[in-house]
Amino acid sequence: MQDFSRGRDKSQLVKTTYDTEKDCVMSMSDPIADLLTRIRNANMRKKESLETLSSKIKLNIVKVLKDEGFIVNWELNEKSKFPEIRIWLKYVDDLPVIRKITRISKPGLRLYSKGKDCKPVLNGQGISILSTSKRDNE
Repeated sequence: MQDFSRGRDKSQLVKTTYDTEKDCVMSMSDPIADLLTRIRNANMRKKESLETLSSKIKLNIVKVLKDEGFIVNWELNEKSKFPEIRIWLKYVDDLPVIRKITRISKPGLRLYSKGKDCKPVLNGQGISILSTSKRDNE
């Protein structure tokens, strides 16, 4: 079997099982889009929880979602070959707390703006998760 993982970060690898029960590793070019899609799909199916491969950016996004009350909880499983995050989704009156989750800046179209130019989401009822290249230590 060809090794497609060469030169890839562990967070960019996806394990897929085929009918032959052989494991295959596939590249993941956009881990943030993968996380958001998994959350949307699990919400549509009213799933209690979902699992996704772990990465630093995914872990930080999940921490923000928990701190802001959009998910019940999360757990990091580092026992497997590729660490996974398990996320328990939150519902109120059988409706998902996360009504809409989108990504503005994408790998093919990066958007940059100043912090003061960021507008409130849903008139302050939603949140924006931003990443920055600035460090606290500088």
